[in-house]
Amino acid sequence: MINYTINNDGTIERKNLGCASSVNPTANIIKQAPVLVLIFREKNDNWIVGDNLSIGACVENMCLRATDLGIGFLWIRDTVYVADEVARMLGHKDMELNCALALGYASQSPKQRSRKELKDIVQWYNE
Repeated sequence: MINYTINNDGTIERKNLGCASSVNPTANIIKQAPVLVLIFREKNDNWIVGDNLSIGACVENMCLRATDLGIGFLWIRDTVYVADEVARMLGHKDMELNCALALGYASQSPKQRSRKELKDIVQWYNE
């Protein structure tokens, strides 16, 4: 596994290079976001799947509501690389950082990407 460290200036340093990474661009977004929501879960092996599904549904609803309010967001999973360090820094050693959600007014509004028609990606079978 690639190892990361958070430097005093907020940059993230990779211990093992070798593949492209979105960690530093994500760190820049985190530093610029006016609101950062960190989503933790209790460390409990019995509920990993259920907790992750619930967290995903909750974050998705937060993103949908942000869109309704005209607020930009980024659902961040790159926190996985620094989860233990962030939990320790915040005094939550018994918790696991699942993901983060950066919120703010978007500085860009790119055009929506073109999408394939449903008929081009779904094949219906009749029994």
